[in-house]
Amino acid sequence: MEKVMVLIIGLFFSIGTLNAKQSSWEITKANLKYVFVPSKSNANTELIRLYQDKTFEHLIYVPVRNYQKGKEDFSLVHESIVQRNTGTYTMAAGKIQFSKITSEFKSDLYKKAFAFIDNKVYLSRFQSIFQQKNFLLKAVNKNKYNSPFYLDPFSQRIVRNEGVETKIDLDDLAKKITKGGHSEWVNYQTLVNFIKKQIEIDTESSFDLSEETTDAALTENIAGKERRLNSLQLSEVIEKMGKAAGLSITSIRGYLKHGEGQKFERRVHAWNKVELNESSFFSDVSMPESWLKVAPAVMIYSHLPLKAEDQLLEKPVGSSEFDNLAYVEQLKGGVSYVSFLPSKQLLVANGKVDILFEQQITGLRATFSAYDDINKSYGNSIPLNNSVTAQIAGTTKVSIPIKEKKGKLTLQLANGMVINYFIENNGKEETEVADYFKKIGQQKRIIPKVDVSNNSKSVKEITLTTNEFWENSSDLFLKELASYDFSDASLLQIPLIKEARKYYGIREIKGEQHNKTILNFFKETGNGSMKTDESAWCSVFVGYCAKQAGLNYSKKATAKSWLEQGIATTNPKPGDIVVFWRENPTSWKGHIAIYLGKDDSTNEIICLGGNQDGQVCIRQYGASHAVGYRRLIANEVK
Repeated sequence: MEKVMVLIIGLFFSIGTLNAKQSSWEITKANLKYVFVPSKSNANTELIRLYQDKTFEHLIYVPVRNYQKGKEDFSLVHESIVQRNTGTYTMAAGKIQFSKITSEFKSDLYKKAFAFIDNKVYLSRFQSIFQQKNFLLKAVNKNKYNSPFYLDPFSQRIVRNEGVETKIDLDDLAKKITKGGHSEWVNYQTLVNFIKKQIEIDTESSFDLSEETTDAALTENIAGKERRLNSLQLSEVIEKMGKAAGLSITSIRGYLKHGEGQKFERRVHAWNKVELNESSFFSDVSMPESWLKVAPAVMIYSHLPLKAEDQLLEKPVGSSEFDNLAYVEQLKGGVSYVSFLPSKQLLVANGKVDILFEQQITGLRATFSAYDDINKSYGNSIPLNNSVTAQIAGTTKVSIPIKEKKGKLTLQLANGMVINYFIENNGKEETEVADYFKKIGQQKRIIPKVDVSNNSKSVKEITLTTNEFWENSSDLFLKELASYDFSDASLLQIPLIKEARKYYGIREIKGEQHNKTILNFFKETGNGSMKTDESAWCSVFVGYCAKQAGLNYSKKATAKSWLEQGIATTNPKPGDIVVFWRENPTSWKGHIAIYLGKDDSTNEIICLGGNQDGQVCIRQYGASHAVGYRRLIANEVK
């Protein structure tokens, strides 16, 4: 027994030096068959990957520093150096034999044939029968380790081998990390998250706007020793890898506003234009996550491209006009632009300022930070609760009291759009809002009223379509429907949709607190043992809404349990339910939502559901992931 243990230890951990001669870094193109890990583990990570073409990779990942388990998130920080042996194997009659081709470290694994029984590798068949706990290798989930060998298996970061930037192919890497048949948007998010994990973003570094970069330099940026990128280097890496993944992405050079004192100035900056599903938006990955998807009309308040055509606006903004615009940001991606006046960054005030939004809005939050001229700094942000709001002729006029002499006014709209002004309370008044009403003569705009009791028909003398009315509504659910080009008001009367609408926008609470409404979904559908809103709740949300609507529902918290509810249909209609697979078609995991319609141009299903980005909202999912559509029926009255 003692001799056996000595052999086990020598088999896996008699590795060579880290400066061993590098083997070929060519990626194995065959599909994985098995992935083995040793029965014993240490600070290194060891994998043996067997491929369908009878080749194997023997990999050892050596951490670049000592990590503290439980105190660090390995998926975020783990970095390692990889050693790789390659070769061929034979597998027959319960035995497996490895024959190396390239060797960066020594191992007794290649000296003899081993017993291969029940997905485990033993020294001998005798050991597999009488010493089953002493196996050498065991097979693990191959999907967990199905990434290029030069990515650390813990963190998916590019390994820290010397000269790795000269050995890997960014184009090939981009294709591998975005494979799987996901939507273009999901692939873009995957690509961005991967790149951000590899590098540190330098937001302060300047650069020459005429600077030229090579493919070799881009690979050096993401895989070299430094891995610290300014916004130009980052945007060009995203463009290169995005195009390799089949995405339409362009690097845009120009200027970004940043605030110092009582005005915004600009500095050189770069970001990306992204074209997905026949629509275009901007994405600034060097900024917070909310800037991942920005409409052109919002972006122009903070980013000025060198080329006017890159603004993607019908009427491009000039350089001086850009400098005078207010600073607009967004709290989440994909915010719809709301037109407002005044649009300039510096406003004068006589105890108050008037702001006009050219549509009806609710839920506006105003705060003010006083500016200290002596210390050249801002004080705490104070809520302004005495604002006066008036709905006039289809617009919203907000009068905001200002007490401090100088400072910054921030307006946060319910849709996530945020407007920042500098204020000088010097006794003068802005006249732009008053001039607007003089110009239109305060003629009231006709707003349509939808007669939902008569399905999609509207009352007489309506001058706008239902879709246009929804688009200008303060109701976030209606605005979202309009953005997907829904216009049939009868949609609002479908029982399941009517119930789900009541909870539109509720979301999980990060941290130890939990949304009581979400916990009630679990309780009311027979899953009261769940005490956290981080548990998957798409099934219980639809179940609760179906219960309230008097329809049959699943009492299980798993999405695929809905395939046993109602009646199967291949011609889904709004108000039916749709079940999607997750991870792979045969997995028990899935997602359940209410069917609203289908976008034929992208082959995506438009769904109303819970636990979609952690909230109740409308989202699109690939139709290829749908495993079934069901039409719920009324519960029998007992």
